[in-house]
Amino acid sequence: ILCDPYELADIKIAAQYINTAICNNVKIAVFGDYDCDGVVATALLYDYLKGRNVDVIAYIPDRVDEGYGMNCAAIDKLASQGVGLIITVDNGISCEQEIAYANSLGIHTVVTDHHLPPEILPDAVAVVDPHKIDCPSTFKEICGAEVAFKLVCALDDKEPEQMLGRYADILAVATIGDVMPLVNENRSIVKAGIAKIKHSPNVGIASILNMAGIDRTDIDAAKISFGIVPRINAAGRMGSAYRAFELLICNNAIEALKIANPIDDDNVRRQQIEKDILKSAVKIIEENQYQYNRVIVVSGEGWHFGVLGIVASRICEKYGKPTLVLSSEDGISHGSGRSFAGFHLYDAINACSDILVKYGGHDLAA
Repeated sequence: ILCDPYELADIKIAAQYINTAICNNVKIAVFGDYDCDGVVATALLYDYLKGRNVDVIAYIPDRVDEGYGMNCAAIDKLASQGVGLIITVDNGISCEQEIAYANSLGIHTVVTDHHLPPEILPDAVAVVDPHKIDCPSTFKEICGAEVAFKLVCALDDKEPEQMLGRYADILAVATIGDVMPLVNENRSIVKAGIAKIKHSPNVGIASILNMAGIDRTDIDAAKISFGIVPRINAAGRMGSAYRAFELLICNNAIEALKIANPIDDDNVRRQQIEKDILKSAVKIIEENQYQYNRVIVVSGEGWHFGVLGIVASRICEKYGKPTLVLSSEDGISHGSGRSFAGFHLYDAINACSDILVKYGGHDLAA
Protein backbone atom coordinates (compact mmCIF):
# COMPACT_ATOMS: atom_id res chain seq x y z
CA ILE A 1 0.00 0.00 0.00
CA LEU A 2 1.38 3.40 -0.99
CA CYS A 3 0.38 6.70 0.61
CA ASP A 4 -1.63 9.30 -1.30
CA PRO A 5 0.82 11.69 -3.05
CA TYR A 6 -1.54 14.60 -2.31
CA GLU A 7 -0.72 14.21 1.40
CA LEU A 8 2.51 16.08 0.64
CA ALA A 9 2.18 19.84 1.15
CA ASP A 10 2.55 21.91 -2.06
CA ILE A 11 2.52 18.90 -4.39
CA LYS A 12 -0.75 19.96 -6.06
CA ILE A 13 0.63 23.48 -6.64
CA ALA A 14 3.85 21.95 -8.03
CA ALA A 15 1.99 19.62 -10.41
CA GLN A 16 -0.33 22.35 -11.68
CA TYR A 17 2.55 24.76 -12.28
CA ILE A 18 4.68 22.15 -14.08
CA ASN A 19 1.77 20.99 -16.25
CA THR A 20 1.07 24.61 -17.24
CA ALA A 21 4.77 25.09 -18.06
CA ILE A 22 4.63 21.93 -20.24
CA CYS A 23 1.57 23.28 -22.09
CA ASN A 24 3.47 26.54 -22.67
CA ASN A 25 6.55 24.69 -24.01
CA VAL A 26 8.82 25.98 -21.25
CA LYS A 27 12.26 24.34 -21.22
CA ILE A 28 12.68 22.39 -17.96
CA ALA A 29 15.84 21.34 -16.12
CA VAL A 30 15.78 18.50 -13.59
CA PHE A 31 18.45 19.47 -11.03
CA GLY A 32 19.64 16.32 -9.27
CA ASP A 33 22.35 14.98 -7.00
CA TYR A 34 25.32 12.67 -7.52
CA ASP A 35 24.45 9.90 -5.04
CA CYS A 36 22.32 6.83 -5.81
CA ASP A 37 19.07 8.41 -4.60
CA GLY A 38 19.74 11.65 -6.49
CA VAL A 39 20.70 9.89 -9.74
CA VAL A 40 17.59 7.67 -9.60
CA ALA A 41 15.36 10.66 -8.83
CA THR A 42 16.86 12.58 -11.79
CA ALA A 43 16.45 9.61 -14.17
CA LEU A 44 12.88 8.95 -13.00
CA LEU A 45 11.60 12.50 -13.48
CA TYR A 46 13.59 13.02 -16.70
CA ASP A 47 12.23 9.77 -18.17
CA TYR A 48 8.67 10.75 -17.30
CA LEU A 49 8.99 14.24 -18.81
CA LYS A 50 10.69 12.87 -21.95
CA GLY A 51 7.74 10.49 -22.31
CA ARG A 52 5.50 13.57 -22.47
CA ASN A 53 7.73 15.11 -25.19
CA VAL A 54 8.88 17.89 -22.89
CA ASP A 55 11.97 19.95 -23.77
CA VAL A 56 13.91 18.72 -20.73
CA ILE A 57 17.56 18.48 -19.68
CA ALA A 58 19.17 16.94 -16.61
CA TYR A 59 21.79 18.69 -14.50
CA ILE A 60 23.80 16.82 -11.87
CA PRO A 61 26.51 18.88 -10.13
CA ASP A 62 30.07 17.59 -9.96
CA ARG A 63 30.86 16.29 -6.47
CA VAL A 64 34.38 17.79 -6.38
CA ASP A 65 34.03 21.02 -8.40
CA GLU A 66 30.51 22.04 -7.35
CA GLY A 67 29.53 20.06 -4.29
CA TYR A 68 26.04 19.25 -3.09
CA GLY A 69 22.96 21.18 -4.19
CA MET A 70 22.33 24.11 -6.50
CA ASN A 71 24.97 26.72 -7.27
CA CYS A 72 24.87 30.03 -9.13
CA ALA A 73 27.35 29.00 -11.85
CA ALA A 74 25.10 26.03 -12.71
CA ILE A 75 22.06 28.32 -12.82
CA ASP A 76 23.95 30.61 -15.24
CA LYS A 77 24.63 27.59 -17.49
CA LEU A 78 20.96 26.60 -17.43
CA ALA A 79 19.90 30.18 -18.16
CA SER A 80 22.24 30.26 -21.19
CA GLN A 81 20.47 27.12 -22.47
CA GLY A 82 17.06 28.78 -22.27
CA VAL A 83 15.74 26.97 -19.19
CA GLY A 84 12.63 28.60 -17.73
CA LEU A 85 11.86 26.14 -14.93
CA ILE A 86 14.13 24.15 -12.61
CA ILE A 87 12.75 21.15 -10.72
CA THR A 88 15.10 19.98 -7.97
CA VAL A 89 15.17 16.35 -6.87
CA ASP A 90 16.87 15.14 -3.67
CA ASN A 91 18.11 18.69 -2.99
CA GLY A 92 16.94 22.31 -2.96
CA ILE A 93 15.47 22.69 0.51
CA SER A 94 18.65 24.51 1.71
CA CYS A 95 19.19 26.53 -1.48
CA GLU A 96 17.51 29.80 -0.48
CA GLN A 97 20.20 32.06 -2.02
CA GLU A 98 20.57 30.04 -5.22
CA ILE A 99 16.80 29.99 -5.83
CA ALA A 100 16.65 33.75 -5.17
CA TYR A 101 19.37 34.12 -7.83
CA ALA A 102 17.39 31.96 -10.29
CA ASN A 103 14.32 34.13 -9.61
CA SER A 104 16.39 37.24 -10.43
CA LEU A 105 17.13 35.71 -13.85
CA GLY A 106 13.44 34.95 -14.43
CA ILE A 107 13.83 31.20 -13.85
CA HIS A 108 11.22 29.66 -11.57
CA THR A 109 11.96 26.67 -9.32
CA VAL A 110 9.94 23.78 -7.91
CA VAL A 111 11.74 22.07 -5.01
CA THR A 112 11.31 18.35 -4.29
CA ASP A 113 13.50 17.12 -1.45
CA HIS A 114 13.49 14.91 1.64
CA HIS A 115 16.26 16.51 3.69
CA LEU A 116 15.60 18.46 6.87
CA PRO A 117 14.52 22.04 6.15
CA PRO A 118 16.35 25.09 7.50
CA GLU A 119 14.45 27.84 9.33
CA ILE A 120 14.03 29.91 6.16
CA LEU A 121 12.62 28.05 3.15
CA PRO A 122 13.57 29.04 -0.41
CA ASP A 123 11.23 31.35 -2.34
CA ALA A 124 10.18 28.69 -4.86
CA VAL A 125 6.89 28.18 -6.71
CA ALA A 126 6.36 25.11 -4.51
CA VAL A 127 8.46 23.30 -1.90
CA VAL A 128 7.61 19.59 -1.59
CA ASP A 129 9.36 17.95 1.36
CA PRO A 130 7.79 15.57 3.91
CA HIS A 131 9.84 17.17 6.69
CA LYS A 132 8.36 20.65 6.24
CA ILE A 133 6.54 21.76 9.39
CA ASP A 134 3.28 22.30 7.47
CA CYS A 135 3.41 18.91 5.66
CA PRO A 136 0.54 16.65 6.81
CA SER A 137 1.95 13.44 5.27
CA THR A 138 1.75 10.47 7.63
CA PHE A 139 4.94 8.62 6.67
CA LYS A 140 8.03 10.86 6.50
CA GLU A 141 10.94 8.44 6.00
CA ILE A 142 10.96 8.44 2.21
CA CYS A 143 13.91 9.00 -0.12
CA GLY A 144 14.31 11.82 -2.65
CA ALA A 145 13.43 9.54 -5.57
CA GLU A 146 10.14 8.66 -3.89
CA VAL A 147 9.24 12.35 -3.51
CA ALA A 148 9.99 12.72 -7.26
CA PHE A 149 7.84 9.61 -7.94
CA LYS A 150 4.93 11.12 -5.99
CA LEU A 151 5.30 14.30 -8.08
CA VAL A 152 5.10 12.17 -11.25
CA CYS A 153 1.89 10.56 -9.93
CA ALA A 154 0.43 14.02 -9.30
CA LEU A 155 1.54 15.27 -12.74
CA ASP A 156 -0.19 12.32 -14.40
CA ASP A 157 -3.09 12.38 -11.92
CA LYS A 158 -2.66 8.64 -11.32
CA GLU A 159 -2.69 6.46 -8.23
CA PRO A 160 0.86 5.44 -7.16
CA GLU A 161 -0.03 1.78 -7.74
CA GLN A 162 -0.76 2.63 -11.40
CA MET A 163 2.70 4.19 -11.90
CA LEU A 164 4.75 1.83 -9.71
CA GLY A 165 5.12 -0.86 -12.39
CA ARG A 166 7.14 1.54 -14.52
CA TYR A 167 9.62 2.62 -11.82
CA ALA A 168 9.52 0.01 -9.03
CA ASP A 169 13.02 -1.39 -9.67
CA ILE A 170 14.92 1.92 -9.67
CA LEU A 171 12.77 3.21 -6.78
CA ALA A 172 13.71 0.14 -4.74
CA VAL A 173 17.40 0.77 -5.50
CA ALA A 174 17.09 4.41 -4.33
CA THR A 175 15.16 3.44 -1.17
CA ILE A 176 17.78 0.85 -0.19
CA GLY A 177 20.67 3.08 -1.33
CA ASP A 178 19.56 5.94 0.92
CA VAL A 179 19.15 3.53 3.85
CA MET A 180 15.45 4.26 4.36
CA PRO A 181 13.70 2.03 6.94
CA LEU A 182 12.07 -0.91 5.13
CA VAL A 183 8.65 -0.39 6.71
CA ASN A 184 5.33 1.02 5.51
CA GLU A 185 5.36 2.07 1.84
CA ASN A 186 9.15 1.60 1.58
CA ARG A 187 8.60 -2.10 2.16
CA SER A 188 5.92 -2.18 -0.56
CA ILE A 189 8.25 -0.40 -3.01
CA VAL A 190 11.17 -2.74 -2.35
CA LYS A 191 8.93 -5.81 -2.66
CA ALA A 192 7.56 -4.55 -6.01
CA GLY A 193 11.08 -3.54 -7.13
CA ILE A 194 12.55 -6.98 -6.42
CA ALA A 195 9.72 -8.60 -8.40
CA LYS A 196 10.36 -6.23 -11.34
CA ILE A 197 14.12 -6.89 -11.30
CA LYS A 198 13.42 -10.64 -11.43
CA HIS A 199 11.06 -10.39 -14.41
CA SER A 200 11.59 -7.18 -16.44
CA PRO A 201 14.29 -4.92 -15.03
CA ASN A 202 15.38 -1.48 -16.20
CA VAL A 203 18.04 -2.07 -18.91
CA GLY A 204 20.69 -0.23 -16.90
CA ILE A 205 19.96 -2.23 -13.74
CA ALA A 206 20.18 -5.46 -15.77
CA SER A 207 23.60 -4.42 -17.12
CA ILE A 208 24.90 -3.68 -13.58
CA LEU A 209 23.74 -7.11 -12.42
CA ASN A 210 25.48 -8.63 -15.43
CA MET A 211 28.75 -6.81 -14.61
CA ALA A 212 28.50 -7.76 -10.92
CA GLY A 213 27.78 -11.40 -11.72
CA ILE A 214 24.50 -11.34 -9.79
CA ASP A 215 21.69 -13.66 -10.88
CA ARG A 216 18.62 -11.41 -11.12
CA THR A 217 16.27 -14.32 -10.40
CA ASP A 218 17.96 -14.58 -6.99
CA ILE A 219 17.92 -10.85 -6.13
CA ASP A 220 17.11 -9.53 -2.65
CA ALA A 221 17.57 -6.29 -0.66
CA ALA A 222 21.10 -7.26 0.46
CA LYS A 223 22.25 -7.91 -3.13
CA ILE A 224 20.78 -4.55 -4.19
CA SER A 225 22.56 -2.86 -1.26
CA PHE A 226 25.98 -4.41 -1.90
CA GLY A 227 25.83 -5.10 -5.65
CA ILE A 228 23.84 -2.35 -7.38
CA VAL A 229 23.97 0.69 -5.08
CA PRO A 230 27.80 0.95 -4.73
CA ARG A 231 28.21 0.86 -8.51
CA ILE A 232 25.69 3.66 -9.10
CA ASN A 233 27.36 5.65 -6.33
CA ALA A 234 30.83 4.94 -7.74
CA ALA A 235 30.10 6.94 -10.90
CA GLY A 236 29.44 10.10 -8.87
CA ARG A 237 32.20 9.39 -6.35
CA MET A 238 35.02 8.71 -8.82
CA GLY A 239 34.03 10.42 -12.06
CA SER A 240 30.74 11.74 -13.36
CA ALA A 241 27.31 10.84 -12.01
CA TYR A 242 25.99 11.53 -15.51
CA ARG A 243 27.21 8.09 -16.56
CA ALA A 244 25.00 6.42 -13.95
CA PHE A 245 22.12 8.68 -15.04
CA GLU A 246 22.69 7.73 -18.70
CA LEU A 247 22.77 4.08 -17.69
CA LEU A 248 19.38 4.30 -15.95
CA ILE A 249 17.69 6.00 -18.94
CA CYS A 250 19.34 3.72 -21.53
CA ASN A 251 17.03 1.40 -23.51
CA ASN A 252 19.71 -0.48 -25.46
CA ALA A 253 21.32 -3.49 -23.73
CA ILE A 254 24.61 -3.25 -25.70
CA GLU A 255 24.96 0.50 -25.06
CA ALA A 256 24.13 -0.06 -21.39
CA LEU A 257 26.95 -2.60 -21.03
CA LYS A 258 29.38 -0.09 -22.60
CA ILE A 259 28.41 2.44 -19.91
CA ALA A 260 28.36 -0.13 -17.09
CA ASN A 261 31.92 -1.38 -17.81
CA PRO A 262 33.81 1.78 -16.75
CA ILE A 263 31.39 2.27 -13.82
CA ASP A 264 32.42 -1.16 -12.56
CA ASP A 265 36.08 -0.08 -12.90
CA ASP A 266 35.24 3.07 -10.90
CA ASN A 267 33.84 0.89 -8.14
CA VAL A 268 37.07 -1.14 -7.90
CA ARG A 269 39.12 2.11 -7.77
CA ARG A 270 36.74 3.54 -5.14
CA GLN A 271 37.28 0.52 -2.90
CA GLN A 272 41.07 0.97 -2.97
CA ILE A 273 40.98 4.73 -2.31
CA GLU A 274 38.48 4.22 0.51
CA LYS A 275 40.77 1.60 2.09
CA ASP A 276 43.80 3.94 1.92
CA ILE A 277 41.97 6.93 3.43
CA LEU A 278 40.41 4.80 6.17
CA LYS A 279 43.90 3.54 7.12
CA SER A 280 45.26 7.13 7.26
CA ALA A 281 42.24 8.40 9.22
CA VAL A 282 42.46 5.61 11.83
CA LYS A 283 46.19 6.36 12.27
CA ILE A 284 45.45 10.06 12.92
CA ILE A 285 42.58 9.21 15.29
CA GLU A 286 44.63 6.79 17.38
CA GLU A 287 47.80 8.92 17.46
CA ASN A 288 45.74 11.87 18.75
CA GLN A 289 43.38 9.72 20.86
CA TYR A 290 40.32 11.23 19.10
CA GLN A 291 38.48 7.96 19.76
CA TYR A 292 37.89 9.19 23.33
CA ASN A 293 36.09 12.37 22.16
CA ARG A 294 32.30 12.48 22.22
CA VAL A 295 32.35 13.18 18.48
CA ILE A 296 35.22 12.16 16.22
CA VAL A 297 36.38 14.83 13.77
CA VAL A 298 39.29 13.78 11.57
CA SER A 299 40.83 15.78 8.73
CA GLY A 300 43.36 15.07 6.00
CA GLU A 301 44.90 16.98 3.11
CA GLY A 302 43.62 16.14 -0.36
CA TRP A 303 41.54 13.10 0.60
CA HIS A 304 39.18 12.17 -2.23
CA PHE A 305 35.82 13.87 -1.54
CA GLY A 306 33.95 11.01 -3.16
CA VAL A 307 34.58 8.48 -0.41
CA LEU A 308 34.45 10.61 2.76
CA GLY A 309 30.91 9.47 3.62
CA ILE A 310 31.84 5.79 3.42
CA VAL A 311 34.97 6.39 5.51
CA ALA A 312 32.90 8.29 8.11
CA SER A 313 30.48 5.36 8.22
CA ARG A 314 33.33 2.86 8.78
CA ILE A 315 34.87 4.98 11.60
CA CYS A 316 31.45 5.50 13.21
CA GLU A 317 30.98 1.71 13.25
CA LYS A 318 34.54 1.04 14.50
CA TYR A 319 34.49 3.40 17.49
CA GLY A 320 30.75 3.79 18.15
CA LYS A 321 31.01 7.60 17.95
CA PRO A 322 29.35 10.15 15.63
CA THR A 323 32.01 10.93 13.02
CA LEU A 324 32.92 13.76 10.65
CA VAL A 325 35.62 13.17 8.03
CA LEU A 326 37.03 16.28 6.36
CA SER A 327 39.35 16.86 3.45
CA SER A 328 41.15 20.22 3.39
CA GLU A 329 42.25 22.05 0.29
CA ASP A 330 43.00 25.76 -0.27
CA GLY A 331 41.73 26.77 3.15
CA ILE A 332 38.32 25.07 2.79
CA SER A 333 37.35 21.69 4.22
CA HIS A 334 34.71 19.53 2.56
CA GLY A 335 33.32 16.70 4.63
CA SER A 336 30.74 14.04 5.33
CA GLY A 337 29.34 12.86 8.64
CA ARG A 338 27.62 9.74 9.94
CA SER A 339 25.82 9.17 13.23
CA PHE A 340 23.36 6.81 14.94
CA ALA A 341 20.05 7.06 16.80
CA GLY A 342 20.34 9.43 19.75
CA PHE A 343 22.79 11.93 18.24
CA HIS A 344 21.17 14.27 15.71
CA LEU A 345 23.98 15.11 13.28
CA TYR A 346 22.11 17.78 11.30
CA ASP A 347 21.24 19.68 14.50
CA ALA A 348 24.87 19.47 15.66
CA ILE A 349 26.15 20.87 12.35
CA ASN A 350 23.39 23.49 12.24
CA ALA A 351 24.58 24.73 15.65
CA CYS A 352 27.91 25.81 14.11
CA SER A 353 26.46 27.09 10.82
CA ASP A 354 28.30 30.44 11.27
CA ILE A 355 31.57 28.77 10.20
CA LEU A 356 30.06 26.72 7.37
CA VAL A 357 29.89 27.72 3.70
CA LYS A 358 27.20 25.15 2.86
CA TYR A 359 25.63 22.16 4.57
CA GLY A 360 22.63 19.84 4.64
CA GLY A 361 21.53 16.39 5.67
CA HIS A 362 19.56 14.26 8.09
CA ASP A 363 19.80 13.14 11.70
CA LEU A 364 22.10 10.22 10.74
CA ALA A 365 24.07 11.62 7.79
CA ALA A 366 25.24 15.03 6.60
